[in-house]
Amino acid sequence: MLVECERCPARDRACAECVVGALLALAPPGPGEVCLDAAEQAAVEAFVRAGLVSEADAEGFVAVRTAAAMAG
Repeated sequence: MLVECERCPARDRACAECVVGALLALAPPGPGEVCLDAAEQAAVEAFVRAGLVSEADAEGFVAVRTAAAMAG
């Protein structure tokens, strides 16, 4: 099964009720937060492999929108 949040018709409106998050036991991103993109996820995985971040901590990482990022 392939789940693509980017194509979800309810994205950013119903993430808190999404069954995918429940199945994966992941909390949805909070206000101003977004899921990591592929490049960010790869960077986090590299940090885990290098021992700079624990796997447990890495599971909760999200990207945070800032005013500068949204303006540019």
